[in-house]
Amino acid sequence: MEVRCRHCCKSLFKGDSILFNAHHEVKQGATDVGCQADESDCSYMIPENVPDIFMDAIDQGSWTKGKLHCPYCKSRLGSFNFVNEFKCCCDKYVKPPIRMVNSKVDILYESLR
Repeated sequence: MEVRCRHCCKSLFKGDSILFNAHHEVKQGATDVGCQADESDCSYMIPENVPDIFMDAIDQGSWTKGKLHCPYCKSRLGSFNFVNEFKCCCDKYVKPPIRMVNSKVDILYESLR
C-alpha cells in the first residue's frame, strides 16, 4: 500500500497493515469502512504504526489533539485525538485515534500477483 497527498501527489508513506477501517481491521481497499453505518469516509491509524512524518505533529501536540498536514505542501490530511474516544456509527467499536481523510489522500493498493 502507498499513500500519497492528493494535493501535491508526493508519496507520504508505504507499507502493509498501516491503515485501518473504523473497526480496527486492516483496510483491504479504498472503500473498506468496516460497516455500512459508517458514513465518515476516513482511514485510521493506530499509534504503533504511525509513519515518522506524522509522529512530529503528534509529539508537538503532546499526544492530545491536533491536525496532520502534508510535509511537502502543508495541505491538511487528517487529525489525531487521544483525549476523546469516538465510537463507530454502529456503536460497537471505538475508532482508532489517528484519522486520515480519504478525499485528501490517494491510497494505492498493490494488486496481488
